[in-house]
Amino acid sequence: QYIHSKGIIHRDIVPKNLLRRSNRDNIEIVIADFSHAVKEIDDKICGTPGFIAPEILNSKPYNNKVDIYSIGVILHLMFTGCFPQEVRSMRSIVLGEEI
Repeated sequence: QYIHSKGIIHRDIVPKNLLRRSNRDNIEIVIADFSHAVKEIDDKICGTPGFIAPEILNSKPYNNKVDIYSIGVILHLMFTGCFPQEVRSMRSIVLGEEI
């Protein structure tokens, strides 16, 4: 929410870019690796296969909701142990994997 309020889109929210920071009274999840982050959207396809929003893959206009899509994929993966079907299909196309 904070980076979005500043007009920044991360574009590569994946499990390895989520870090836990804690002290005795508080635990926070922080986002790392802003190498793909932008303030102004470009037409570059970037991110990690399996977590990239369809709008980016299809070179369509997008906004900060592409980060929310990636968070949804992460949550689905955490709760079910597998990628959503739609993501598995895109991932197989991008990486040439069998489903």
